[in-house]
Amino acid sequence: MPTMETTDTTNEPRIRLATTADVPVVAQIVDDAYRHYIPRIGRPPAPMLDDHAARVADAVLWVIEEGDAIGGVVVLLPEPDHLLLDNIAVVPARQGTGLGRRLLAFAEAEAERRGYSEIRLYTNALMTENQCLYAAIGYEETGRGAGAGFERVFMRKRLSGIPTSVVLPVQRQLEAYNACDIDAFMQWWADDCQYYEFPSRLLANGAAEIRERHVVRVREPNLSGRLIHRLSVANLVIDQETVTRTFSEGPGEVDVIAVYEVENGKIAKAWFKLGTPRLGVNPPIAE
Repeated sequence: MPTMETTDTTNEPRIRLATTADVPVVAQIVDDAYRHYIPRIGRPPAPMLDDHAARVADAVLWVIEEGDAIGGVVVLLPEPDHLLLDNIAVVPARQGTGLGRRLLAFAEAEAERRGYSEIRLYTNALMTENQCLYAAIGYEETGRGAGAGFERVFMRKRLSGIPTSVVLPVQRQLEAYNACDIDAFMQWWADDCQYYEFPSRLLANGAAEIRERHVVRVREPNLSGRLIHRLSVANLVIDQETVTRTFSEGPGEVDVIAVYEVENGKIAKAWFKLGTPRLGVNPPIAE
């Protein structure tokens, strides 16, 4: 019987959040990628000393996969006015194949998705080749100084994307929602904000009513909102999300379209369109 030829696309690289099971592989990749700097620096570089399990727990560590093999890692730390590219490492045998460039592009896209206008990083002053690489893709040096006992070069790259003043309140309230921090959540809502079921059913009028609506919800043990896609037009931000929570029928998830109207750095109005809850479904892995 003749065999049918198929195109194998399973090795197409994809980026996802790291899990606890990935920690040993992540540690090995970082060690292998940075070990050759030890003679130059005189001791293990800072990334080799990092707590990878803690990074996974904080959901700030991503891996890039080719099929079932992890080829590289990146750590992105949210700061008040920028996203910090804290670490990037690629398996030595896969360096020069584009995985590092994919991770750098992902970092910039993630910064813009979160509403930042710039991304920053630092590298050891003795890692001169890294400084040249970052400069070649648009990073500029902003200063030099000590950090964690190492001499570092600090760099940044300004991003062109959705205005920070529009997206930042929406992103920050989502982060606070996921942290179940009601005070941080309400910080980004205007005192006279209005909260609608799409298109026009008013559910809460004013910050006090919105707070009352959410104060019980943030106590749900599985509460989280996963951003799927975001776009912005003028002062409107439109998010597609998958929300995991505990419904009256049990735990599950629901697809949500959220439209936020931002004025003076606060959410003035919001409209929400919910799909049908799917009970007993585990949240998908973020990519």
